[in-house]
Amino acid sequence: MAMQLGLHALGIGSGARRAVIDVVAVVAEACGFATLWSGEHVVMVDRASSRYPYSPDGRIAVPAAADWLDP
Repeated sequence: MAMQLGLHALGIGSGARRAVIDVVAVVAEACGFATLWSGEHVVMVDRASSRYPYSPDGRIAVPAAADWLDP
């Protein structure tokens, strides 16, 4: 059995728009991806009290007011 790959590419900003999701899904399937993923963030804060560990400046790159899907 061949390994199947998923694509994590949706859910934030323009990637939360239905038209974009539809196009990405069609192209991803044509490229052989088995699944399409979006991240989940139930709560985003305006100012975090702790340092975000995955960026040099300690802040998450997505503002709290950004459009997020709720998968």
